[in-house]
Order: sequence, then structure tokens, then C-alpha cells
Amino acid sequence: MSHLKYHSLRDKIYSLSNLYKAFYKVKRNKGACGVDKVTISMFENNLSANLLAIQTELRIKKYKSGDVRRVYIPKDGNKFRPLGIPRIRDRVIQQAFLQILGPIFERIFHDNSYGYRPNRSAHMAISKLWTFKEKGYYQVVDMDIKGFFDNINHKLMMDLVRQEVSDGWVLDSIYGMLKAGISEGGRVTTPTKGTPQGSVASPLLANIVLNKLDWWLDQNAVQFVRYADDFVCFSNNRQSAIKLMELIPKFLKEELALEISEEKSTVTSFCKGFTFLGYKFKANAIGIKEKSLSKFKDNIRSLTVRCHNSSNRNLTELINDKINPVIRGFANYFKLAECSTLFWMKLDCWMRMRLRAMKYKKLSRLNNYRMRNKRFVKMGLLSLYEVFKAHNINLKYHNVSSPSY
Repeated sequence: MSHLKYHSLRDKIYSLSNLYKAFYKVKRNKGACGVDKVTISMFENNLSANLLAIQTELRIKKYKSGDVRRVYIPKDGNKFRPLGIPRIRDRVIQQAFLQILGPIFERIFHDNSYGYRPNRSAHMAISKLWTFKEKGYYQVVDMDIKGFFDNINHKLMMDLVRQEVSDGWVLDSIYGMLKAGISEGGRVTTPTKGTPQGSVASPLLANIVLNKLDWWLDQNAVQFVRYADDFVCFSNNRQSAIKLMELIPKFLKEELALEISEEKSTVTSFCKGFTFLGYKFKANAIGIKEKSLSKFKDNIRSLTVRCHNSSNRNLTELINDKINPVIRGFANYFKLAECSTLFWMKLDCWMRMRLRAMKYKKLSRLNNYRMRNKRFVKMGLLSLYEVFKAHNINLKYHNVSSPSY
């Protein structure tokens, strides 16, 4: 890896053209407001003045990262994942840094890393994973890093950034982002480690840290695929896989100050099955992880509560504005899954049942006659079966692909 250092990046980061580009990127990503309660639309109402103010603060070194609003989102089971929501202006500034620093670090990132990188996707990571299987790497080391984003060592991260960037102003600004206060329940604390999930800069900083793991695996001739903090390694014999299960946690602890979650990490194989990026792999089948399906159904349930005022007009708006985007997102992400025709048709039937029960405030078989399928078609309701039929001309049945209802 080359370490040609970059100097004098300030003027590129706070240029107005870069700041405008950063704002429109933040706007496309949407997101909630920060501790100052300023929304994206409120910021945009006075866009030129706001960006000029940001440029001035950056140029005269008066900018200081604002506090990050801490929220929690449901995770597996009864657990919750902490998210940090910066102010809109802080997100714009972080995006401006990302647009300049991203290409600098792209040139040193490993080819088997796919998360949060331009022109790369989870589907490409899965395709790479499948090539290892076809080459005979049937043994799998499924690893999970314990609380990765919350436990990244700040000094280590800054040392790794410093290997590529020598602009002191940039380094001080990044360090300030890491030390931004966490606002929760009226109290503000200063973090000593980690980078908040939800921060624009966090994915790049995470890739910078784990890039060291990538190249260590490469130097030891280990086949692997990584997407952010999710990674799996492959071997053509079980003894080597067991050895990796011992060496990787040691490297992570000694070199990156990170720990492996022992209960979530194991040596398995394609025959036994494993999950990665929401998909389930077993033998020659690619299916959908049970928890991924449960999350999709929970999203639909939250949108089809029976106490809604569900006139025909409101129901049509709900379908087109809320439900169809959820269906489209699920279908696009899991388009690689090989599931039976019956599986998709049953899921479509379940969604129509939810909508009928919402419309008539109760669950009844008579609702099927009162609100026929063709009526949903006129309303514009998407069909998972039709979407997947377009992706897979010959839908094949695999036991792994149909999670139980």
C-alpha cells in the first residue's frame, strides 16, 4: 500500500461548490433533525446564507462540531442499537469532508471490501462470496465484532488517517467530529471512543480502521468478504478455518483494540448454513434470513394498524406513499434470493389481508369478497410475486429460502 500523503486540502473541502454538492447529498439521504431542531427544509430555505456561514467558520477555523442527538432503534430481540443524529449543518460539513477524503482512501482499500464505497453494493459482496464457494472454499468462519462502531479507538483511527493525510487542519477537524458531545436525556457526555452510527463520516472512518484487517487477511492468504463491520472468511479445509477462529480475534484485540462476540462467531460451512447481510446460505441455495423477513413484516404491520382512518382515498395514498416503497426496497434488496412461487404469493396474500383488516377494522374471510385483488391492482399495490418473477424467470424451490410464518 502506497502512503503518498496529501497536503493542503482545506480550500477543496470548504469550497462553495463542494458544500453545495454536500448539501444535496444530505438532502437525498433525508434523515431527522439534530439537537437544534433544524430540519433539512428549514436549512434549505436559507441555503446560500447557511453555506456561506459554514464556509466562513471553516476558513477562519471557528467551526466546532455540535452535539449529536442520541436515539435508539430496535435491534434483534429486545435489544436496541444507539444512533447519533448530528445537526444538518454538521452533516453537510461531514459530507464535504467525505467527498474530498473518500477518493484518497479509496486507492488503498482492499478489493474484497464492499460496504459504503462508491460503485459497490451488498449484491456484489454476495456475488464475491459465491465465487469462493464455486472455487471449493466450503468452510466458513462467520465473525461478529462486538459493538464495533461504539468501540473504535480514537487514537488508532487518527493514526491511520494521518498515514494518508498530513493537513493538520483536516486532522484536527476529524478529531473534533469524534469528540462531539452525545446529547441524551438532557445530559451531554464526551465520548472517549467510538464513532456514532448515523454520522455521515462514520462509514469512511470504519473502513479506514478495518482496512488494516483486510490487508492482514490478504497477507495471510485468507479468502474473505467484508461489508462494513460484517465479514466472513473462507477456507478449503476445517483445520485452517478453526485456526482462523483463533488468530482473527487475537489480531483484532492486539492491533485494533476490538473484541469478537463469541456467541455470534463460529466455524460453519455451506452445508451447515450461515447468514450474511440478511441472506441465508445453505448448500446451493440463497434464501432470506428469518429475521429479515420478520423485520419486513413488522414494517408492514406498523403501516396497517386497524385504528387508522382508512377511506379509499387514504388507503390509496398509504399504499403508494408508504407501503409500496417498503415492498420495493425489500424486493430490490432480496432479488438474489431463490424462493418458491408459493412463498411470494403467500406473502402477497398476507399483505392484502392486513390492508383488508385495516379497511374494515377487523379480520374476516368476508373481506376477501368485499375487497377483491383487482381493486388493489387499481390502487397500485405492488406484488412481490410479480417483482420477483421479473427478476427470476424460472423461480426455483429451495427449503432454505422459505422462512416459516
